[in-house]
Amino acid sequence: MERGENIPEKISRNLQEIRAYREEHSDLQEFHHFLYAAPWKHERDYALIKYDVLVISMHPGESDEDRADWDMENPAQENMEKDFHDKEFQGERAKLPWVKKCRKYLGFEMPVLETAFFFWSSPDTDEKFVEKFRYRYGSQPHSQHWEWCRDRNLELIDAIKPKLIVAMGTTKKNKDKLSRMYGLCRSSRDVPKNERGWRLAISFTLRRDWGKISFVFIPYPGRWLSTQDRKTIKETLAARLSELGLT
Repeated sequence: MERGENIPEKISRNLQEIRAYREEHSDLQEFHHFLYAAPWKHERDYALIKYDVLVISMHPGESDEDRADWDMENPAQENMEKDFHDKEFQGERAKLPWVKKCRKYLGFEMPVLETAFFFWSSPDTDEKFVEKFRYRYGSQPHSQHWEWCRDRNLELIDAIKPKLIVAMGTTKKNKDKLSRMYGLCRSSRDVPKNERGWRLAISFTLRRDWGKISFVFIPYPGRWLSTQDRKTIKETLAARLSELGLT
């Protein structure tokens, strides 16, 4: 599918900066791909699309199949300009299993843009992350990259001006650190804890010069979530979308 017309200038400039940043840091040269400003559906003309919803994951995943195609000199990418999934899905990113899974989990039908707190891919945030990057997720060396990613994410937010940001998959420790790093203000609108004592949606507000954004942390869509948990998360997000005039 042809695409890529009228990508916001700031996003294009940041994509160039991300590619250059990787060249300056040897620890980032082992990843298969990076993810930043990746739409859940590619468009021919991005000037016609309003992204009211931004999803932020902890980091892009990385499979054994991805590693088989790893190219250190030309790392793969997921963004408005390039998408390494094009060959398998004929440029139709909406067919990507991850996108289909997230749409079902979150209940979002509108245009969605995705980024990550840490742009570079890894199979997990535990042993395999340490094996790849040689430090722990959230440690001091990693936090330096987190802060660099934060600045590009805030510029992305200013470029698209979303009304809702959904962060998926953070632990309590990482959530606390990231909420401080992004300057989030705590909201009192959390859903009650489930039967296992988990709070399934934790609400914050992100304030920018141009306005306030609803910012919600939710769990990763894993098998440990019950049917009722998934229903609660979907209903919570649906109510938030309705309040924001997005349904």
